[in-house]
Amino acid sequence: MKIFLSKIIASVFFIGYIKKGGGTAAALVTVLLFFYLRDFRIIYILTVLSIIIGTYISEISEMIWGHDSSRIVIDEFAGMAISLFLIPYSVWMYAIAFVLFRFFDIYKPFPVNRMQDIHGGAGVMMDDIISGIMANICLWIIICIKNLFV
Repeated sequence: MKIFLSKIIASVFFIGYIKKGGGTAAALVTVLLFFYLRDFRIIYILTVLSIIIGTYISEISEMIWGHDSSRIVIDEFAGMAISLFLIPYSVWMYAIAFVLFRFFDIYKPFPVNRMQDIHGGAGVMMDDIISGIMANICLWIIICIKNLFV
């Protein structure tokens, strides 16, 4: 039962089983879910839980599927959630958040690339967490610049 639940959570309800683009699909599902939820408390809880549970589940899932398996997409869910954290509800802001997060997650600029040296569940999660933080910071810069000219 523990292994089955780990597979469900790590793959974000089997999204990770998509052959190509599982991480992108998980990030997109997160964007859609958060856009339609629009309840800060639920979004906050989902973000925190995805980080905590994702780290634990990623540790277990690595033992099942191997190091940083493409089936593990809970890290993309958590990273995308961080990207969207406290961002105003706007189709454009959420779309930009998605693009920025995927950019940082795929290309792994410094310091994202350094996170892959961390072993275990924390290593699986950290590159996406840092990508999410970087995307969120970029979004707030965009918001501040936009507000200067409006």
